[in-house]
Amino acid sequence: MAKGAYEAGVLDVIASRDDIQVTRIVAASAGALNAAYFAYAIRNGTERDGARTLIELWRNHASFSDVFSWQLSTTVDGTGLSSTEKLRELLRSRITSGRISGARPISLRILVSPLDGIDPGANNALANIDDPADAKQERIARTTHEHVCDFDAHDFDSDATTNVLINAAVASSSFPGAFVPVEVPGVGRCIDGGTVNNTPVKWALGGPIGDELDAIFVVAPTVEYNLTSTRDLRGIGLMDHVLTMLIDERLYRDLRETDQVNEQLAALEREITDPDTLKRVKKALGWQTMRQIKVISIRPSEPLEGNAFSGFRHAGYRDQYIDVGRETAKRALASWP
Repeated sequence: MAKGAYEAGVLDVIASRDDIQVTRIVAASAGALNAAYFAYAIRNGTERDGARTLIELWRNHASFSDVFSWQLSTTVDGTGLSSTEKLRELLRSRITSGRISGARPISLRILVSPLDGIDPGANNALANIDDPADAKQERIARTTHEHVCDFDAHDFDSDATTNVLINAAVASSSFPGAFVPVEVPGVGRCIDGGTVNNTPVKWALGGPIGDELDAIFVVAPTVEYNLTSTRDLRGIGLMDHVLTMLIDERLYRDLRETDQVNEQLAALEREITDPDTLKRVKKALGWQTMRQIKVISIRPSEPLEGNAFSGFRHAGYRDQYIDVGRETAKRALASWP
């Protein structure tokens, strides 16, 4: 969770680039907190100031006392050590609701994990699937624990809609055991969206915005290639490694699938040069909305020090994560576009 400071460092670099226009943000876990505020800044046209605010929040307001509020009742009943009120207050104190002229468009998708599961048909994002094969697959599924909450620039226009958005971000970051589950209206009690999909690459696509993207930036605080000995891991260190395994495995599969689709589409377009024929073939395959898209990974070259909670205890870790995020983003985007 505290490694969300790495994302703040990356966003600081992205916000400083005039040649990068962010039109959709998809996030889970601590990334949902960053995404909610950064989406607000984009809507206001103040990305650079917004990125600096995020860094200030991580540096000066992300200690255990700033984030956690221990509750005896929920600790005793086993639902969580802390409420999420301080997380909610941190966001609400920085986001001012109200209509503004010239609001910039932004699509924000926040993943939450419903404890009771939901019918895939109830998921707004799934309901917009255009591909018949994918739609059929989702209808067959009985239950999913991955729900996407969709928001746009207008959700910052009023206190009521802003509170719904903030509630989703807080729910997505409610790490199980550390925080109590958060009730999301129409969805149920939810926990950290990262438990099922911490880096939701596929949700960047779909709809008019997804169809117009030039590239997807994958921001994750884990390394792409890491074969290290785990023989001496114990306790929270072992738990943190298991969590990293789950995150990296899902991300690996999503990125591999994206690479495969890009390769298949490239091969198809090389073989079929007539646009009308290509269109008919893609329709027959159920690929009419699919296209090649560039994916740029912004991930550290070496594992970040500490575990998911180390940064809450030591500000030095948070400073380090921010700096690594900045340097990694600069390297990854050096040749952009």
